[in-house]
Amino acid sequence: DFARQGLLTAGLLLTLYAVLLLPGVRRRLPLAAGWAFAALVSVEILAFALSSRVSMSSRLDCPPAWKAAVQGAAPDARVLVWDARHANSGMVWGSLNLWGHDPLLSRRYAEFMAVSQGLPPDQGGQYLSFSKAHPALALLRLKHVLLESPDRPVVDIAGGLPRALLVPSWAVLKGRDEVLAAVFRQGMDPKKTAILETEPFDGASPPAPSKTPFQGSARILAEDTDFLDIEAETDRPAILLVTDAWAPGWRAASLSDGTKYRVIPADHVLRGIPLKPGRHRLRLEYAPASFRLGAWVSLASLALLLGWALRLKARA
Repeated sequence: DFARQGLLTAGLLLTLYAVLLLPGVRRRLPLAAGWAFAALVSVEILAFALSSRVSMSSRLDCPPAWKAAVQGAAPDARVLVWDARHANSGMVWGSLNLWGHDPLLSRRYAEFMAVSQGLPPDQGGQYLSFSKAHPALALLRLKHVLLESPDRPVVDIAGGLPRALLVPSWAVLKGRDEVLAAVFRQGMDPKKTAILETEPFDGASPPAPSKTPFQGSARILAEDTDFLDIEAETDRPAILLVTDAWAPGWRAASLSDGTKYRVIPADHVLRGIPLKPGRHRLRLEYAPASFRLGAWVSLASLALLLGWALRLKARA
């Protein structure tokens, strides 16, 4: 319905624009038609802006129990608000919301969240409704679910993962549905096993169970909007799991010598970095190829414009 309405509106507007411009095909466009064209463009822009405008309170305007949960949560913990009116309120509250009306929602994240609500992966979308808090949401650092119920306004979620951790074992599965089924399987412990889609170490199988306890640690040294500096140490091959959404543009390299690390999908939606035994200091950075390509195209366009301007000046 939304697409049909949009196409119908676009068709009507294009017809009106064509009618206004038609007199100018064979002769000069009448002044009245020009003003009417400009007025129609202004009305269209204003109508679009009004239909897209969303506002919210600039104060931490929520029930006292919600306020206490939001202010008491760890900096990396996420909250989930079932009330759609507060889906994007984390920008005001200063909290990390698990879900919001994000127009740039990634496909993997949408599929993961759909399965968490008992739906097929393909039914995940921007306006997904929530009715349950599946334990697997702890993978995404979910700490509190905020409800409108006066008897139980806040539900605490146990087992939330840290921002970065080392996982000592992994399983490689093929196909989206198999991976999601494994991630959401009852009893699955994401702290012990990561579900991967490719072999992390050149086709090597997961290490056999060891009689000695796993020794490993990971901590974040520094971060910005598009990078994380991480220090990790492990006594055996492991997966450095970063509990933020995976995307193809993430890259990782050593802070000391620039050695490249692989960044692969883990648990369908998270970032996994295979690490060999030893101590690692690395930077995880968002650097998609499209950004570099866009930068070169912009530089080339600027050079062409400057050359064209110099040529016009030489002719003058």
